[in-house]
Amino acid sequence: PIMKSPFEVFFSYGFRPFFLFCSIYGAFVMAAFLFWIGIHHAGGQVLALSISMAPFVWHAHEMLFGFAIAAVAGFLLTAVPSWTGTKAVHGKTLCFLSVLWLMGRIGIGFSAFWPAWMTAIMDLAFIPVLGVLVIGALSKGWSKRNLIFVPLLGGFFIANLLVHLEFMGVIDYGVETGTRLAVDLLALLIAIIGGRVVPAFTTNALRRAGEQKLPVNYLWLNVPGIALVAALAIADIAFPNAAATGWIAAAAAAVNALRLAGWCGLRTLSEPIVAVLHVGFLWL
Repeated sequence: PIMKSPFEVFFSYGFRPFFLFCSIYGAFVMAAFLFWIGIHHAGGQVLALSISMAPFVWHAHEMLFGFAIAAVAGFLLTAVPSWTGTKAVHGKTLCFLSVLWLMGRIGIGFSAFWPAWMTAIMDLAFIPVLGVLVIGALSKGWSKRNLIFVPLLGGFFIANLLVHLEFMGVIDYGVETGTRLAVDLLALLIAIIGGRVVPAFTTNALRRAGEQKLPVNYLWLNVPGIALVAALAIADIAFPNAAATGWIAAAAAAVNALRLAGWCGLRTLSEPIVAVLHVGFLWL
């Protein structure tokens, strides 16, 4: 057999670089933010920062457009080829995409040293290229239900663009609006993907264990569960402080809780790698 180099192995599937990036970077962003809070709690003050925005804005932005989008990229670059029967993005192309992600983190992390438009270019480049790669794979094996990921990626790009437009002084409230939109789109992705992955993985695990009672995934709950989260994303932008938006959020939580209740989560406690999927969906 031909031995593959470490480069070929590492960049053979999207989950390898991007799941590693998201786990390391998520821990770093949390630690850095807590360190900053600790300094101020102790009565100290940070006189010079490498970022051009407030630390809490940096933290919010990087948890969404650094940490979370890396997880989304790792999932899509791995799942889409299996859906379409195509070869996964790999090698130099995947390496280039990884460099774009890293370039965005550098752009934001040292944004105090260059103009806001340069930071925007460095950070905004990743999602469009990811989108082109995902569309390219989907076009080779179109599936109607998977087309939803294309506009969702577009929504993440718009959310990030709104943030940068405020950084550049073009609009007001771009950070607030963009951050809220990204959080809601992430919730929508979890409502969609979780509804596929959690019951499917749980069913496989319970069958291996010889269990007779298996997860049930009702269409009459899945459709409103996803639709209500989508409605929340719209209402949260159009009417962020309205009582109706809160009621939509409560309804979305209730319906998705009913979805989760049918997936036999308590029966997976002996298999933490499956049980944690239920804990993740419970976040909704």
